[in-house]
Amino acid sequence: MESTEVNLSNEIGLDAQTIVTGRGCVIGQSGSGKSFLIGVVAEELAKSNMPFCVVDTEGEYSSLKSSFNAIIIGGSNKDAGLDVDYTKLFQASIENSIPVVLDLSDTSDKQGVVYDAMDALFSLESSLRRPYLVIIEEADKFVPQVVSKRTNPIEEIAFRGRKRGLGLFIATQRPANISKNVLAQCSYGFIGRLTIDNDVNAIRILFSSRKALTEVTTLKVGEFIPFGMDYHERFKVKGRVTKAMGSTPLVSAPRQSSAKINSIIKSLSGNAPQVKPITSRETRELKIQSLQRLFSEDDAKEFAERMKRKQFGVFGKSVENVDTVSLQYAPLELVSMRFPTNRRNEYLEYYALLSEKGRLVKFTDRTKFFDYVAEKEGEQRNFLAYNIYTPSLSKVPFKLEDSSVAKADLVSKGLGKKRIQKLVTKFFPSAVIIDTSRVYLPFYRIVLRANNKIRVFTVNAVDGRTFELS
Repeated sequence: MESTEVNLSNEIGLDAQTIVTGRGCVIGQSGSGKSFLIGVVAEELAKSNMPFCVVDTEGEYSSLKSSFNAIIIGGSNKDAGLDVDYTKLFQASIENSIPVVLDLSDTSDKQGVVYDAMDALFSLESSLRRPYLVIIEEADKFVPQVVSKRTNPIEEIAFRGRKRGLGLFIATQRPANISKNVLAQCSYGFIGRLTIDNDVNAIRILFSSRKALTEVTTLKVGEFIPFGMDYHERFKVKGRVTKAMGSTPLVSAPRQSSAKINSIIKSLSGNAPQVKPITSRETRELKIQSLQRLFSEDDAKEFAERMKRKQFGVFGKSVENVDTVSLQYAPLELVSMRFPTNRRNEYLEYYALLSEKGRLVKFTDRTKFFDYVAEKEGEQRNFLAYNIYTPSLSKVPFKLEDSSVAKADLVSKGLGKKRIQKLVTKFFPSAVIIDTSRVYLPFYRIVLRANNKIRVFTVNAVDGRTFELS
């Protein structure tokens, strides 16, 4: 993406890359000017021909079409209804640099529509990986502090969207009601007038200055205090181009031809040739068997919060943000083996797991990898195997579960059968292989960020222990 500045006032100019692929927020009580600021952001991006989707709960942003090329989905001024194929919609938006307004003003199932749309966008961008911004109005309705049973795709975008090119810009008048995990992801943003104590307390994680927290109660309509950028003083948002529906455009803007817009809209309703579907192998779901996952994604997010460095010891303000929490899978070879006993025709059966680097894996109080130890002079090989490697074996089969994953979430390819045979012979000379199969170790890759520094943790999802990926 070329370096382009998004101007919000004479004092504030942001790099478009920061907005389109970053995580930001605008917070302020009703009437503080949040929607006005978002409207300016949307207009600035539209001027620069940068695609985005704004989730519009009240039908406020369809006026964008009066001055810019845009596709309105839902609402009274719709180009297409909310039952469109969202994969085709977002692919057309991304490839043609056309903004999308998702107008939810006429539907009661706002959350369901948004989740379906964001699921489609996240899956699509796993392949395309093109810069694209999602703007969420009234974010407390879609990423509430209360955890729901369904996986929240907006949280997925907040935690895992960056590497797919997905940015997130959320707006809320009740920060106390929004997911703290998502709010903590916001590295920049704008705070408007707040007067409720719970909401002021909720934004403490965003400010290092008590002065700024006091100042937010005195802001006027359209005034904001920025955080996460070089400029820290209050400012007033500049005027908008699109005031209301049907207003006369005041500036020209780069746009697609009407014929192109009409062609896209027709394709969404099935009356024209369909948008070419994504066929990348990276997005194709693969059926795998993985070790049973007992450490959940919520557990991983809690772990990430605990690991954040504090400014003043344990109880200080966090100086790191959780950048991503992504579930990935490392290949292991599950080997069942037969060992002779002192009795004729009697054997013991054991199970072992081999990593791609040819190490034995054992889950204990922490995940351990056993390296092969070369035979020393005067020592019996079987004696070494019994004392060093036997603790890595299991007498019962490992608990497995079926999983559907994208190829991009598999970190490597695993071992071949000849290599497995050689390794088993090294580790257990008396063993006979009964069977081998490919299974996967689920693990979370957690990235913590502070300015330009990052820390990375890998936590296996079997027992929740950190380990060095091998």
